[in-house]
Amino acid sequence: MERFGFQRRFHFKIGKTKIKWIIIILIMLVMLVIHFLDDAVEDTLHVLCDAKVESIGITISNRAIDEVMNGLTYEDLVTFVKNEEGKIVALKSNIVKMNQIASEIAVKIQEMYDKIDKIYVYVPLR
Repeated sequence: MERFGFQRRFHFKIGKTKIKWIIIILIMLVMLVIHFLDDAVEDTLHVLCDAKVESIGITISNRAIDEVMNGLTYEDLVTFVKNEEGKIVALKSNIVKMNQIASEIAVKIQEMYDKIDKIYVYVPLR
């Protein structure tokens, strides 16, 4: 038939049930791909979020320690016990002062954490 200038045209008749099954299979494939992508991205997000929280925690702790320890000296926490010759024979720790400092640092850290409203984590696309 092609010799005479006619082209064959094929008309496929697809029933409504076949179209429904094709749509269902396509939807399932899309859901499967999304599931695998979600699993891959979720692990990356957990690592990024953990790193961000750890970084914020270290920064807050360092700031709180700096604020509380500002103005304190080693002599405020430890006194030297000397013998008759003036040689140091022992160190006497001011445990009460050390406990107060530790308590103030903990309270200051909690106050700084309470001030945090939102934390943004940026995900690189590459």
